[in-house]
Amino acid sequence: CIDMPRSSVMLVCKVSGIHLSSKETIICNSFVVPSITDIELSQVKHSVLAAASLACARQALKLSPVWPERLQKITSYDSQALTSHAAKIWNLYNHTIADEREP
Repeated sequence: CIDMPRSSVMLVCKVSGIHLSSKETIICNSFVVPSITDIELSQVKHSVLAAASLACARQALKLSPVWPERLQKITSYDSQALTSHAAKIWNLYNHTIADEREP
C-alpha cells in the first residue's frame, strides 16, 4: 500500500508521544512521498522508511538530536541503521524540491 510509510510515520509519532503540528506533518510527509516512489527504497521495510523519513524531518526542523534515544527504543532502530536510507531520502527530497522550482 502506497500510504503505508506515511501511516507508519504517524504511528511512530503517536506511540512516542510526539505531537506534530500541521507544518511538521507536511514536512514529514514531504520526505515520505519521494521515498515511496523510489525503486531502490521500495525494497526497504516500511518501518525503516518511516523512521528514516522522520529523522529527515527532524533534521530539516533542526531538532537535536536528530534521532534521540527515545525514538531508538520505540523503533528498535539506531541512527546508524537509518543513516544510508535517510541520506537517500534527503537527496530524493532535495531533487524533488529542485524539480519543483524549475520553470
